Amino acid sequence: MTSPHPPRKRGRQSHINRDVVIQTALRLLEENPHRAVTMAEIASALGIVTMGLYKHIRNKDDLLAGMAEVLYADLDLHVDPSKPIDARFYQWTGKFRDFFLRRPYAHSLMAWDGQISSPLMGWTADLVSMLREFGVRTGAVNDVVSW
Repeated sequence: MTSPHPPRKRGRQSHINRDVVIQTALRLLEENPHRAVTMAEIASALGIVTMGLYKHIRNKDDLLAGMAEVLYADLDLHVDPSKPIDARFYQWTGKFRDFFLRRPYAHSLMAWDGQISSPLMGWTADLVSMLREFGVRTGAVNDVVSW
């Protein structure tokens, strides 16, 4: 894959930054969601050498964490609080399901991002709250959360 940008000459401002690297990696992942994207592929898509990526990201874990952060910022699990509990639960689970159906690779990024734990805890808390309001016993709630 060739880059849309001409090779950079000395003294010319770079068009690449951390956000561009992350967006490029996500685009490549979306184009082929069932296979891992390599650092060499990302660099090639940007028209730079592989080691040039490390000017913008610390390492692959940093890249994966950035990808997860961008990706999960799109996951909106807010529900209409005026609806009955069963409607809110279906709305919440439907949003969750649709997000992962559109992005089959998203679950693999969860394991790489320490920052995702904060949103994940919020999603879990919302789910636990709905299950308890729905009358699900504590043991069953624990089973759902651990799943």
